[in-house]
Amino acid sequence: MKKEVIVINYMGRHGSGNMHAIVMAKALQEAGENVVAVVSAFSDNIREWEQLELTKLIVVQTYQTKAQFVYRTIDFYLREAYAIRRQLAQYTIKAVYCPMTTYWTYGLNRALKNQNVIVCNHDPIPHSGDRKKWSFHKALQTSHTIIVHSKKFIDYVKKQYPGKNVLYMPLTRLNVYGKGEKICTVTYPTDKVNFLFFGVISKYKGLDVLAEAYKKVKAVCPNTTLTIGGNGDFSAYQEKYSTLSDVTIVNRWIADEEIESFFTGENIITVLPYVDATQSGVALVAMEYNTPVIATRTGGLPEQVEDGVLGLLVPPSNVEALADAMVRLAQDEKLREEMKRNIKVKMRETEDSVLAHQLIEIINDKRK
Repeated sequence: MKKEVIVINYMGRHGSGNMHAIVMAKALQEAGENVVAVVSAFSDNIREWEQLELTKLIVVQTYQTKAQFVYRTIDFYLREAYAIRRQLAQYTIKAVYCPMTTYWTYGLNRALKNQNVIVCNHDPIPHSGDRKKWSFHKALQTSHTIIVHSKKFIDYVKKQYPGKNVLYMPLTRLNVYGKGEKICTVTYPTDKVNFLFFGVISKYKGLDVLAEAYKKVKAVCPNTTLTIGGNGDFSAYQEKYSTLSDVTIVNRWIADEEIESFFTGENIITVLPYVDATQSGVALVAMEYNTPVIATRTGGLPEQVEDGVLGLLVPPSNVEALADAMVRLAQDEKLREEMKRNIKVKMRETEDSVLAHQLIEIINDKRK
């Protein structure tokens, strides 16, 4: 009798997708499931994958350069995906779970035809400046179940993909940073309130709005700092931030070993001034470190950041409202401490074991 397995299809190399996949793989194992993972050899977290002791770990030579991307993608779709299918023939596949879409997600799902495919749709509406990617769309179009991480988008995705089973499941907790080697990149002054923007530098993140808001905050609350941490082109904002005081900018790729230092310290408030968004992995990391969040009222962020309870919500692209919220939290230590207590309670709802059992229920319901 063949062993029943859940296949995790995630061949991303960088970013939080690997961590979401690893957390769920581990939680599924702990729930008694046999897990096979198909991952990239160039994953930033390949060592963590290797340490999980899965039923089987299939490591794929994806790509590191644009040239490699072109010819290896063609090879994967035409040959390697079917070689992986042959490796998996020894098992009975309960489900193929895709915690985030990559360029190769659809290629493997297509090869593993007639399987129970579950795909997480992180961004039902592309961010400003992004285009819908054909392979991402095909991965969703050919799935059996689509998981969204904000209830707000259930009906929207159902209209996009008629006939699909569209369900809500929160993002997994990112409670894996700081468990191994640690690198201290940022140290915050203990006598100040420290605002933090963390994440990839992109136009939709609202960094220009944050610069203007912080300028107003400093005029009222001089005892504040602002740290910007993340990879991406910062040149469009350099001039605005160069005139501001008590600003630290770490404009490069932030390794996993460094992340904890950005969220650890006295009086940290994470700011997400997004112009548009679906949800935010950064909000989850911030709450993992018991940090209140100021976010914009866009996409699914109001579901993640309960206004007045876990943080404060403001309209997007509104400098005055953002500055007022920053001043309010900077001046109200009692409110910050109350939010920290609320965050501890909230985070129990997204324990890895809870989400793993929710996914198992989704898989078993589909098999009935």
